[in-house]
Amino acid sequence: MGDITGGELLVRCLHAEGVRFVHGITDGTYMMVIEAIERLGRELNIRLIVPRHEAAAAHACDAYTRITGEPAVVLACAGPGAANLLAGLMCAEAEGSPVVAITTTRRSDISDSYIHQGGMQVSRHLDIFKAAVKWNGKVDHWTRIPDMVRHAFRVAMSGRPGPVHILIPENIINEKGDADSVRIWNAERYRVIDSAGYDPAAIRRAAKMLVEADLVNIHCGNGAERSGAGKEVQQMAEHLGCAVTNTIRARGIISDEHELCFHPTCLSRIMANSQADVVLAVGTRLGELNMWGKPPMWGEPEKQRLIQIDTEPTNIGLNRPVDVALVGDARVILTHLVDAVKGFTAKREPHPKIAEFRILQDDWQRELDEGVADMERTPMLTGQILKACNEFFPLKAIFVMAATRPCGISITISLKRSDR
Repeated sequence: MGDITGGELLVRCLHAEGVRFVHGITDGTYMMVIEAIERLGRELNIRLIVPRHEAAAAHACDAYTRITGEPAVVLACAGPGAANLLAGLMCAEAEGSPVVAITTTRRSDISDSYIHQGGMQVSRHLDIFKAAVKWNGKVDHWTRIPDMVRHAFRVAMSGRPGPVHILIPENIINEKGDADSVRIWNAERYRVIDSAGYDPAAIRRAAKMLVEADLVNIHCGNGAERSGAGKEVQQMAEHLGCAVTNTIRARGIISDEHELCFHPTCLSRIMANSQADVVLAVGTRLGELNMWGKPPMWGEPEKQRLIQIDTEPTNIGLNRPVDVALVGDARVILTHLVDAVKGFTAKREPHPKIAEFRILQDDWQRELDEGVADMERTPMLTGQILKACNEFFPLKAIFVMAATRPCGISITISLKRSDR
């Protein structure tokens, strides 16, 4: 291809990762990136998405990864523009979203080590971003762009996914080099694309524990939602006749209308969590919104046994002792776990406790419905807004909302309550 700019090299690296959208506001420090997208975008199937604010771009990338399961890329310029990404990256880190943030800094001869000399829009990007991402690093040479992009995507997508950050000086973006002197590898050539494996012996122990339990609770977090394990969760619940609960993020892992599913903010959910003999925790660390997995929301660890599924080994037993640890992709593990459970026992009727939980939730729902029944009242209740939205939007609709906030523009995604 001859000589190409660092900007084009970066775009071609993103193409090799399967990236279709790059979010960023036009800026001179990475103009060669934008130029390459404009010139090659149709050929490489990459589009530039221009937001109103860098924070909006980061939040939109977070939302994109939640919907597609694919990594997302956001660009920001030197100085304050890059700093505006932090709110979105903090959310992405908390939710396990693989957002790849690429920021520029000024020329190497005036940035970083020379901040004290007063360069314009020069700041300590690596230090600023470090606490908000899984990994970050700086490209110091044109030929290292492919290496750094590969490592960023490898880290973002490994174990528990999360955001990463690459810093590239303006002069390296603008610099030209021989395209044949570097190698760009497609994603499947250097990182694990297929879902993680499983331990057959651990699967068998977990299945035996589930079958021997009186009351089972399957509790799902965003790892279950991200892996697309809803079908397997529902199969397991229907075969064992047990309750399914979930974190707010994983709502919709199975339909809210399913007789075995209980709402995350209803007392029925807490009863299911606390009264189960065995809890199957799928893709959740049992964090703050789960009261760290501690009583009274959950049973005493000495009596209530826990099977935990997570892609990240360091999340196992993080907040509560585990009886069986299953490390790997939630959907893959559940597929084998369902088969093992079916080998031990025939399909069971719903546990008698399910009827108790259902009566409680139906009463709770009835009280909510009565509160929003008068749609002519003023002022309108918050619940009436949600009621109107549920009646208007079809199943599986993706709802995007932008709102001005002190930290900039916030983008959130909400899914129809009945289905995902």
